[in-house]
Amino acid sequence: MTKTYSSLDVTKLVLSIFIVILHVNPFGTQYSYIVYPTVRIAVPLFFMISAFLLFTRIDSATSLKQERKFLFAFIKRNLILYAVWFVILLPLTLIYRHYFEEGFFLGLWKMIVSFFFGSTFSASWFIVALVIGTIIIYFADKYINNTITLLISGFLYVLCCLVSNYGEMFESLTFYVSNVYPYEIFNSFPVALIWVFFGKLFAQKYKDRKPFSYKKIIYLVLSTALLFAEQMLITRFDCCRYNDCYFMLVLVCPVIFSLLLDWNLNLNCGKLLRVFSTVTYCLHASLRFVVKFAFEKCGYDIGVIPYSVYAFIIILSVCAFASYLIYSLHKYRCLKWLRYLA
Repeated sequence: MTKTYSSLDVTKLVLSIFIVILHVNPFGTQYSYIVYPTVRIAVPLFFMISAFLLFTRIDSATSLKQERKFLFAFIKRNLILYAVWFVILLPLTLIYRHYFEEGFFLGLWKMIVSFFFGSTFSASWFIVALVIGTIIIYFADKYINNTITLLISGFLYVLCCLVSNYGEMFESLTFYVSNVYPYEIFNSFPVALIWVFFGKLFAQKYKDRKPFSYKKIIYLVLSTALLFAEQMLITRFDCCRYNDCYFMLVLVCPVIFSLLLDWNLNLNCGKLLRVFSTVTYCLHASLRFVVKFAFEKCGYDIGVIPYSVYAFIIILSVCAFASYLIYSLHKYRCLKWLRYLA
């Protein structure tokens, strides 16, 4: 029987709300120096949680065949999740992506490239990045030692940091990478590798991990202070192009994850929490497009308080309602397909 981690279910709920905050920005720019470093822990922890749960199962396998079975089931589940949301959100995606403005075949090619290296429907890059990153780390674990894997994934993460939060400081590098890589590299599978690698390490070392100690709290406080200090330097030198990647997240996220594993929590609503986090992640960004369009038609700007707050509440409420419907209705035989949405 697969062990459940209620602490991770609760965390995914919080992280999904962080993602909505990130994309809707209900607090405006006044508190960005606090909001951005805080909510940017969401994507790394999502990667780490998914990788940890998969590699925990893989490590429990009794044969290579069973390992591959777990891996293929993980890939299949995520690709089905992607495909179902892709179909549901396709009308909206075609409106704001403009894929076929220059012809059908060019549009189809753009869509294929977007699938592998970026996003089709908004924020969908995470799902494919998780799948590709997991496949790479799985086979790296078989044929490459951890040190080399860490160096390669670490190098790619440094590159992602330099062209995002430090993009205005390293303009030549940013220009080169943006011309070589089809989409933004920090919203694609290269950024996932280090977090999937960390998740794998936690899974493999879970039994040998150190129990809770206040040293972890001290380390969390110090690493968090360094993260906010990094934000202050970025603001001071005005070098941010996109605020996706921070160097100090490499210190903050692993210790948060370690503390989460120390949190002994048992809930009976884990499935509902998982449905909410998945549905919210997949739906919120496209829903933001609809809400923004509706507000603009009424003469309101969701980039300005209080309308940004209203938009945030509407989007989160719709996601919560949709999650509850999916959770409740997928139990009926004729609606079992709803389980693929979460």
